[in-house]
Amino acid sequence: MRRLASRLAAIAVFGLTPPILAQERSVAIDIRIIGFSVDDATRQQLEAAAAAGGGQYYSAENQAELTSAISAATGIAAAGATVSDEVEPNQPVSRANPIDPNGTVSGTLHDTGDHDHFRFAADRSGTLTVTAEVVPDGVDIAFRLLDGNFAVAHNWTTPIIAAGSAAVLEVPRAGTYTLEVADGGSNAASPAPYRLGFAWAGAADGNEPNNRFSEAIDLALGSPIETSIFPEDDVDHYRVTVDHHGALTLTADPVPDTIDARFFVFTLDGGTLMNWTGPSEAGQPTEVVVDLARPGAYVISLADGGGNAADVRPIGVTASFTPSPDPFEPNNRISEAAAIELGEAYTLTILPEDDHDFLRIDVEHPGELTVSATSVPANIMVAMRLLHRDYDVLRGWTRPSADGQDTLMVVDLPYAGPYFLELADSGDNARSVEPFTLTATHVPTPEAAGSNGSFAEAWSIPLDGETVLTILPEDDHDMLAVEAPREGLLTITATDVPAALDIALQVLDANNTRLYSWVRPASPGQDTLLRAELPVAGRYVIEVADSGDNGRSVQPFRLITTFTSGSGPVEPDGLDAPTMLTLGEPATGTIMPEDDHDFYEVAIGSPGTVTVSVGSPPSLDMAFRVFNSDGGTLIGWTRAGGAGQVALGTLDVEAAGTLIIEVADNGDNAASTDPYNVTVSGP
Repeated sequence: MRRLASRLAAIAVFGLTPPILAQERSVAIDIRIIGFSVDDATRQQLEAAAAAGGGQYYSAENQAELTSAISAATGIAAAGATVSDEVEPNQPVSRANPIDPNGTVSGTLHDTGDHDHFRFAADRSGTLTVTAEVVPDGVDIAFRLLDGNFAVAHNWTTPIIAAGSAAVLEVPRAGTYTLEVADGGSNAASPAPYRLGFAWAGAADGNEPNNRFSEAIDLALGSPIETSIFPEDDVDHYRVTVDHHGALTLTADPVPDTIDARFFVFTLDGGTLMNWTGPSEAGQPTEVVVDLARPGAYVISLADGGGNAADVRPIGVTASFTPSPDPFEPNNRISEAAAIELGEAYTLTILPEDDHDFLRIDVEHPGELTVSATSVPANIMVAMRLLHRDYDVLRGWTRPSADGQDTLMVVDLPYAGPYFLELADSGDNARSVEPFTLTATHVPTPEAAGSNGSFAEAWSIPLDGETVLTILPEDDHDMLAVEAPREGLLTITATDVPAALDIALQVLDANNTRLYSWVRPASPGQDTLLRAELPVAGRYVIEVADSGDNGRSVQPFRLITTFTSGSGPVEPDGLDAPTMLTLGEPATGTIMPEDDHDFYEVAIGSPGTVTVSVGSPPSLDMAFRVFNSDGGTLIGWTRAGGAGQVALGTLDVEAAGTLIIEVADNGDNAASTDPYNVTVSGP
């Protein structure tokens, strides 16, 4: 074949004669010869050579004719060239004639089973409308479309019998396509030519391919683009990037009347943020708003709602973004809680619907915290609650009575340190990019910092002094400890009490046993007075609370304590540890508390008469009795004539020894820090 090709070239260059060519025809060949600007004699030789070779001669006098002749001879167009008349053979798809997709072409189905192929290039998806302008008698024209890999892109159309009928072929994407033309049943032929007219309509979408999530193209916020849903199963993907949380608005307008344009929004990791959303009817504009909880990239899908419509006409697509003025997002988790300053006003939003915002509030002192949400959007009901530093609930959800109203929450803070404020829409079913204003203020209590709500945590206060306290919160119990150097009377007064409180007081001993039960005023706001007789030296705890545990106030009251110590022997001085007396020398003591019994021991040096005298203070009616060292009663209970009187008794002692004197209030129903006196005289 190489030698034959060389011979053919020689024909054109050197003018070899037909007999020489004929001698080379040992195989069946088809010789096509182009004569470019040759004289008549050469033309005649070349025509004869082509005829002898079973082929055809093509004449060309200029560049355009040469290009056309080459295409006609080879079936392969020069770059940029197309044909308007078919060039046989174009039966194999590899020999498809190039056509203008907006032009015409003529051809013949000269043999039964003849298939003609025409090739065109598409720079995007679209439709090729093929009109049968001339249809020979006896032939029905059908078409199909093959892609660049010769796979079927659009299957055979319904055969066309009448001239003027058309078929629309879908071109799914950019590339090279081949139009295959045949008789509808491949059982008819005609020497008469057919003529086809072409009309190309490229899709408005110049961003293909973007049918996959991974092929999403960047969509600039606020910059409209034109796209199209073509073919039917076309799903376009776009990527938007935002630097703040806020509301993303997606608009499709205009929309062809065949398309039901719907949007789907993904997070960048493929999670669903908004499912397919669109209008109720095809052709209507689409506008959807999706809340973006965090800055970052998101992927948008656009498709026909039913996946069963396509149109090359443009859809205008715009993505616009309204950033939230909330400075703290993301703070949807308590670990992301943003610290706020007391007394400052902050602009916040509930976005998206299930948004829960966490804020951290630090206080240096217990006190009253007031949190307000004002200028609330009309569709939002701001609910708030406060959590302890260990995330337990301190105050449950507080909400207004209706949407758009202010929310006010007042919480008593029991300790210094961090607290966490949680904010949300009351039903988790509303959102707004419009903000509300949040303010938190704190009124500290005047008490010393630190907890004193338990016996072990009791604050130490002086026996004689003044302590400023508050009852905050309602169930607040303050524990205050005093150290008594000996028995005595502790007077406790709660004064300057806020009108909302009725202060109750009780006293506990060192073993956390109640010594004096709750003492209350007649009505809220009044002073409370408790006189506690402390029987021995040691630690005592004063417990202070609102009487019903249902009152509270950040306003303080004063707790005044005074102590009057007993006189005489230091308690305890029971029978097993009596106080020593000297004959003829008076001693003093106190009855504290009411059932206090004091014991004295005195030594008698010789037999004789012994006199015992016990003088009562004004508030006591004193009594005494006398035992010997073996516990035997020598003088029974001897009483004074009344309060402030003297109890007097005598006995004859037959030998030297020891006497025990027991002293008490006559009815064990009175006590006093005023001293009594006791004197024993004798031999």
